[in-house]
Amino acid sequence: MSTFEDVESALHHLYACHYDIPGSSTLSYDNLVRKDLQSRVSVLHCTSIYSCPLKFINLRCITTLIERFSLVTTLPDHSAGLEVALAAADMGARVI
Repeated sequence: MSTFEDVESALHHLYACHYDIPGSSTLSYDNLVRKDLQSRVSVLHCTSIYSCPLKFINLRCITTLIERFSLVTTLPDHSAGLEVALAAADMGARVI
């Protein structure tokens, strides 16, 4: 499981590698980095269980990811049925 800090660190490294910026650990996840990454990066809310029981899906995380990173947020859905996918789309997930 990744923390928000892990995700921010990965985003810093993606940005720094794309622009060949040394010392990516000193970058902050500011509006410049966020706007640049918005057209090229998405954040996935994943579970590692297949087929995932509803009690482990935690759809609230989708809105948290959207608010925190302002990036396209996706849900690789491994649940049975359409309910989770529909709810995720309603909560703002753009790729299911």
